[in-house]
Amino acid sequence: MLARPGFRCLRCDHIATKWARIPAKLRIAWSVTPASGATIHPECARAVEETGRLLEDAGHRLTEDRPHFDWDEYLEKVHVIWAAYNVLSPTSQRKRWGASRDQTTSKP
Repeated sequence: MLARPGFRCLRCDHIATKWARIPAKLRIAWSVTPASGATIHPECARAVEETGRLLEDAGHRLTEDRPHFDWDEYLEKVHVIWAAYNVLSPTSQRKRWGASRDQTTSKP
């Protein structure tokens, strides 16, 4: 998946230009189905498939496949990282921009 709905997909010609410099033939697995099983935006799916065709044309071997793991278990374990980021993010923004505590809260 190159992007999710609401985000701009990477342009295939840009990717092809970058990857054209890879000297060795690669084995590449690709999928338009994310690990969560959610459906991605059709434009993003088309971009993945176009990129796959360009890579095959460049001599690489492609296989449609995706990582197989328990999405719910992943979410259970990664939520701690997300929570820590959410707690630390306002602090790091205050430091970066020099805002006082009062400027970053909704209290007057």
